Amino acid sequence: MEQEEKNSSFEENLEGTPLSFDEILNDKEYQREFDKRVAKAINTAKGNWEKEYIQKLEAEKTEAEKLAKMDAEQKHQYELEQALKKASDSESKLRAYELKEQATKIASEKNVDISLLELIDFSKENAETVSSKIDSIKTIYDNAIQKALNEKLKQKTPVSHDINNEKKDPFIEGFLKEFNQKK
Repeated sequence: MEQEEKNSSFEENLEGTPLSFDEILNDKEYQREFDKRVAKAINTAKGNWEKEYIQKLEAEKTEAEKLAKMDAEQKHQYELEQALKKASDSESKLRAYELKEQATKIASEKNVDISLLELIDFSKENAETVSSKIDSIKTIYDNAIQKALNEKLKQKTPVSHDINNEKKDPFIEGFLKEFNQKK
């Protein structure tokens, strides 16, 4: 009986408006399946978070052990190296950001689609190489567009008909005979 009610409600909705998500979940089987999938996704995410957290804890633990084995001079030297590394990373990120801004301006001036700049790794480039890469991207992009246009606009070559062909059309021959006799 319950199955008949489900079928009739689905049939009614099939005729008219589509079912909303909440209406679909009113069916206990769909609700159960939905809950099972959500629980599985949560467990997967939780497992990933736990692995990431454990890795982070291990890294901090080995860092602490390393620092515990060092004397004051070595600790100071290590902390200095870490601070320099952090400063260097920040500086390279800032340089890459500024270089990307310059590249955007250059690309705009050269009428290059700015989304194509995503192909360049700005952390490994300098101003001169970026300019040359933009030029090569523009050339490649323009060539690709030209090739695509040529493909789209390509037409079949016209068939040439040779008038002096050995095969003669009987209709034209009859017409010529008739025309020549009237003269």
